[in-house]
Amino acid sequence: MAVILFTWLLFIPNCFYIITDLFHLDTFDSAPKWFDLLLIFSFAWNGIVLGIVSIRRVETMVERSTGHNFSLLIVFAVMWLNAFGIYIGRYLRFNSWDIVTQPFSLFKEMFEVLFHPLTNKMEWGMIGVYAVFMTVLYITIKKLGENFSPAQTKIKIK
Repeated sequence: MAVILFTWLLFIPNCFYIITDLFHLDTFDSAPKWFDLLLIFSFAWNGIVLGIVSIRRVETMVERSTGHNFSLLIVFAVMWLNAFGIYIGRYLRFNSWDIVTQPFSLFKEMFEVLFHPLTNKMEWGMIGVYAVFMTVLYITIKKLGENFSPAQTKIKIK
């Protein structure tokens, strides 16, 4: 089970990473901007939804074995790791599989950011903002789902 969760943790940032592809809107002029925006946003939306569903499933598993409070801590930690993974992908230009193909380069770059936080203020700012954004997004969608679940909705049909 630990191997599965570790593998999941390596790839889950890819769901949220797609948001950063919106940076490319000014790069190409082969199609109208509205088309590129709609296309990238639809991919990003699907990634976000699938990422949230995936994290919710893991949270449910953790909640069953350890309790509610610990599962929220896990979700917050996963969102920070997601944000760090997005930073690694967008700015350091590594992919998930580079942990196997380029582990030394990857770890060298990661340790530079991790162990020198004062010289990497902008990086940690980006990571923090993304972590908070994804956490708020996750909690919002989770609460919306709870409010619209069949057990909560009592509609009388005559």
